[in-house]
Amino acid sequence: MTIRKKIFLLAGTLLALFGMVVGVLAVIQKLDSDQIGNIVGYELPLSRIVAQFDVDTDRYELNILRAFRLNPASPDQLNAAATAKQELADEMRSDVAAAGKLLQQAIQDRSYNAADRVDLARIEGSFKYLSRSLEEFLSVGDRTMTALVEGRREDARTESLNFTKFAQAFGSDLSEIRRAVAELTERSTREVLARQRLDTYLSFALFLVACAIGLGISAVGSTRVIGGLRQLVASTRALESGGDSVPVVIRSRD
Repeated sequence: MTIRKKIFLLAGTLLALFGMVVGVLAVIQKLDSDQIGNIVGYELPLSRIVAQFDVDTDRYELNILRAFRLNPASPDQLNAAATAKQELADEMRSDVAAAGKLLQQAIQDRSYNAADRVDLARIEGSFKYLSRSLEEFLSVGDRTMTALVEGRREDARTESLNFTKFAQAFGSDLSEIRRAVAELTERSTREVLARQRLDTYLSFALFLVACAIGLGISAVGSTRVIGGLRQLVASTRALESGGDSVPVVIRSRD
């Protein structure tokens, strides 16, 4: 092998080593970016939706009870309360639909590990139970508001007592869902941060290993080339001085 080919081989080997380092780091970064994408694309929006839904259920009931306390209530006040009730109902239906869609997409996303997908499935099951209770909850508000608008205050008071049936569903159960989503987000964030620190250490380690291997190959190759040159110089000097030359063994074409 000629010297030129040896130089090209050495350069190619070094490039291959550093290419392997870059490839390994790229795979690790891909895992990190996938998890960050899950946090941003699923978990944070889901936390926001569930939190907003929790607030809206309280606002829905509170607005109706405030309208009930208006005695006497003007038609404008009742119309405003009815409009606000309907807007909140539409928002809650929209939130339930959006949360359900996000959960389905997250569960089917293969970038999630098995444990996280199991947690997401549990959250989806709990949220489906709440979504089934939502329409009955909203119908209590509709019947209460209708009775108020029609001036049937006693019927409105009796109907409003049915809100107590949803105290657990939209109280402790919904809080449990919020806690589960928050824990999933916190765990994913901690995992990403831990891997980022590991990536930094691994980057330096792989770089040092690649440098060591590259320098080792360079040392071996240069030693062989320089060794042959030294033998050639020694034999030439021996001929120049008129002494006996030492035969140089030709092992390669360089």
